[in-house]
Amino acid sequence: MSYLKPLLLGLSLLSLTALAHSAAQNIPTLDGQVYIQSERAKQAYDQWHFAPARSSGDLVFFSGVIAAAPAEGADTELFKKNLRHAFGNLETLLKQAGLGTEHVVKINSYHLFNSPLFKGTKEQHVAAVMAVKDEFFKAPYPAWTAVGVAELFADQGLVEIEIIARKPAAKP
Repeated sequence: MSYLKPLLLGLSLLSLTALAHSAAQNIPTLDGQVYIQSERAKQAYDQWHFAPARSSGDLVFFSGVIAAAPAEGADTELFKKNLRHAFGNLETLLKQAGLGTEHVVKINSYHLFNSPLFKGTKEQHVAAVMAVKDEFFKAPYPAWTAVGVAELFADQGLVEIEIIARKPAAKP
């Protein structure tokens, strides 16, 4: 089992890698689809049995995406860069599902505030997340729950972000 955590860390850092859009695929389900945005995400789907995103009826559920501690340092601007990658990964999956950030109805985020991997206060951490979140989401804003946690599954993770979106009703 010692290999499990490093392997899953690599898979959860998908938000920090370039996405292979040509490898995007949709897998039909009984009441929707599974959305897989890259070959690496497909490998995770096959090996670890989780979908990056899955629709059910008019709702689309997105697995958590990690914003990791910056490899280059622990300052706020580098943290924001990694947050942009995480939100960008979610935005890519939204587009694959035919949606945009305006269709997001709920954000859940899990924050590691007291990490030695970030040189800043809780207030600076939250301000960085708010600033980047606002680059992606405009009014009317989705509901948002932000939870401070003792640790994330990914050792280098500072924030994990998951979203729920709703497909617009079909016009008659």
